[in-house]
Amino acid sequence: MFLRIGKGVTLAAAVAVLCVVVVPTRAEEPPAKPAPTWDQRLGIFPINDHVVRGALPEATDCAKLAQEKGVKRIISLLPENEVPADVKQAADAAGIKYEFHPIAEGGEGADRHTDRAEVAAVVDELRSAGGGTTYLHCKSGRNLNAVVDFAYQVKVDDKPYVEALLEVFKRGMQAPQNPGLVQDLKLIASGLDALPVVPVMPLSDSELLGRGKRVNAGGVRLHVKSMGEGPAVYVLHGGPGESHIMFRPYLDALAKDHTLVYYDQRGCGYSERPPFREAYTIERNVADLDALREALGHDKITLLGQSTGGALAVSYALAHPEQVDKLVIVSSWASAEEFTRTQNVANGMLTADDIAKLRELSMPLAAQRRDPNDDELSAMQEVVYPTQFFGALTPEFKKDWSRRARVSSLVAQAMNMQYMGPPGAPGRLDLRPRLGELKGIPTLVIAGQFDVVAPVETVRTYAQGIPDARFEIIPNAGHYVFVEQNAKFLEAVQPFLTAQPQ
Repeated sequence: MFLRIGKGVTLAAAVAVLCVVVVPTRAEEPPAKPAPTWDQRLGIFPINDHVVRGALPEATDCAKLAQEKGVKRIISLLPENEVPADVKQAADAAGIKYEFHPIAEGGEGADRHTDRAEVAAVVDELRSAGGGTTYLHCKSGRNLNAVVDFAYQVKVDDKPYVEALLEVFKRGMQAPQNPGLVQDLKLIASGLDALPVVPVMPLSDSELLGRGKRVNAGGVRLHVKSMGEGPAVYVLHGGPGESHIMFRPYLDALAKDHTLVYYDQRGCGYSERPPFREAYTIERNVADLDALREALGHDKITLLGQSTGGALAVSYALAHPEQVDKLVIVSSWASAEEFTRTQNVANGMLTADDIAKLRELSMPLAAQRRDPNDDELSAMQEVVYPTQFFGALTPEFKKDWSRRARVSSLVAQAMNMQYMGPPGAPGRLDLRPRLGELKGIPTLVIAGQFDVVAPVETVRTYAQGIPDARFEIIPNAGHYVFVEQNAKFLEAVQPFLTAQPQ
């Protein structure tokens, strides 16, 4: 989860849903803006040292493209009949060769997709281009240039998925205007012909949502469900504000050789909820976990933490290294600075319907100047969570997962600024300087190849900072790798947990 909550702010971070009306204090005419230059009008910028891209040129632009930009070839991503005849004639007169590689399929709106084979052909053309500059264009607002730009980055420049997404979002790719393009970019990056369908792993309401036992842990009663026998593995959920049900039954197989301890952190799920925000800090969660370990009678424990739960696991290991047997860090980040650098990527993948739904949910709260309650925040999370998966979500999966999308608003409000806050936020997370202190604790770090919440390079920070840590990238998975690629996840984790120390 990555909702950022503040007083009167109730959206996924950086999704703008409020209109601000500014009333001028003086009835003065604003100063006239200078007319844009021809290259500003076209929005020209380089893809590499021999390729630039921009909008569909006018006839008068062609000579300037040849003279001032050294353009020898124009590649159009539109059908030939959409380029005016006078533009083609002007290009020919300027000594520019015009080529057509239309990549749009299915018209406009939700049915519109890109011809990925044609995109690949254009990228190959750009990779081998030489002898002058190539100008790549489509119509302004169609964003097809950004698709080719993205494909070039991931196929030629070998940029990480999230970094390439950041670039195309900055350069005009508007997902709400082009619903099919997000799926196309996933397929371009993965090389797949179709997105895998995220599997449903059913569990009855009574088993998933039923209460376990409450354990008094240092002054707060924590809700605990345990299963299996053997060395203890404590599962730390993320959010902040989610609960252990995110993991069930996906991790239950680990109980074959271990005592698997699921629990809800303070204020989450069925655990006790102190009513004031000051009760919620990472340090208090660390103290709760140590008190729970003592109450359950475990000496050394293995910690498996996902998302913000991974940061909690590392924080506990730094505070109590003698009590930690092993660490498994999944889809997490070691610093708020690294998280916030890419936090807007998932928001860029929201559809127009998603944004409209968030606006509908948040406007009453903004008008009343209050924070959301649990039901309202959970409803927002249901809108946002599909962006956190790589694969295709069926109605059956969405119905099943909606049971897990419950969030404690109080915990989210209290702790978001610690786990993912901007500079100056109280207690802002930065574990990087201390990761070297975990030398001697066997550590497995796992990232989803296409996670937009905790991208691969962000998760890799743990593996680079913790001595001798293993790093596994699970292919074709987003933030919930243990859901999308459950078998591959267990294949990585089970041997690590059962292996004897060297």
